[in-house]
Amino acid sequence: MREQLKHLQLPEHAIAQVVSKNRNWAIVLTADLEYWLCTRYFYTKAVGSCTQTLLGLGFKPTEVIDIIQGSADAEQIKSKVAMLALAQEKLRPTAGIAMAKPLAENREALLDCLPEPPEDYDRVWHWWKLSLSWVERQALLLLRAPDLVGKVPRDQLEQHLMHQIWLWVREEMARRANSD
Repeated sequence: MREQLKHLQLPEHAIAQVVSKNRNWAIVLTADLEYWLCTRYFYTKAVGSCTQTLLGLGFKPTEVIDIIQGSADAEQIKSKVAMLALAQEKLRPTAGIAMAKPLAENREALLDCLPEPPEDYDRVWHWWKLSLSWVERQALLLLRAPDLVGKVPRDQLEQHLMHQIWLWVREEMARRANSD
């Protein structure tokens, strides 16, 4: 497993499983049953999805996008991680709300923050509800159905669009893989 993740910073602990991943990050489960978010720049204990963990550390939405796309300045990110660790900032409730819109407006950034979707149709609900954070689901809904967000009850909207969005994400990720 370490070989396939060699482009990321990994914890020293033995990796038992890759829980979710994309090209510039992965969430791994170690043998001591801890979840870690691994990026090109650093690794940290994971608290929810990639986006949730980065926001929870205190990164701004633009910094989160740079990290998940692998385009951030490595030295700036490493010094910010050290500074945030010292300050131990907590996630501001509005940070997630502020993150959904920039992701919806930047399709490539959104695709970079999403965990790879399952191949199996039967696992879509699990991917939607348990692998994606509220921020990521909101960004997908804003991108795919902007006229309906806020007008149709969220549960109904998610239920109606979940499978369509899953198919779209799979197609877009396959397109990107073929163009790399």
